[in-house]
Amino acid sequence: MNSLVSLFPATFPKDLAGLIVFGVLFIGVGIGVGFLLGRNRLVNVVMSVYVALVFTSASVDVLPKDFPLTQAWLFVLLLVLLTLVDRLLFEVHVPSLPQDTLWRVVVTGIIVTGMIVSVLVKLVPKKAVATFPISVPIEYFGTPLAGIIWLAVPLLALFFLNRRSK
Repeated sequence: MNSLVSLFPATFPKDLAGLIVFGVLFIGVGIGVGFLLGRNRLVNVVMSVYVALVFTSASVDVLPKDFPLTQAWLFVLLLVLLTLVDRLLFEVHVPSLPQDTLWRVVVTGIIVTGMIVSVLVKLVPKKAVATFPISVPIEYFGTPLAGIIWLAVPLLALFFLNRRSK
């Protein structure tokens, strides 16, 4: 991250440079996830995130307290497992017009990436988030309001995307 920030002029504010680098990487990963998974699988990932979050939140009292990343690792494990078997659980098909496919994949990919980053920032201890190689803007992903927004936006986006195709 520091090497990417060093590409900016010395007079450029370091916080703003870090935010720009994070934003470009975030959008790039979101678009990549969108193209890698496709629109129907992205909807299944959204459902998997909700289910994995519910199971992780429900198991908070059962997990050992001495391992700080237990909740985050449990969430990731459940998300991967649910995503692998999602066609058996959540057979969801998102209809779309052929000319709308590209932008739907891009938008849904970015939204799913934001949703997963928000949940992980919430589950990982703040000290560990501060040591990530790429600084994550906590105010956009880690606050309670941001968590609610990132969990609501995919549902609203799917609602509007499905209404547009009818």
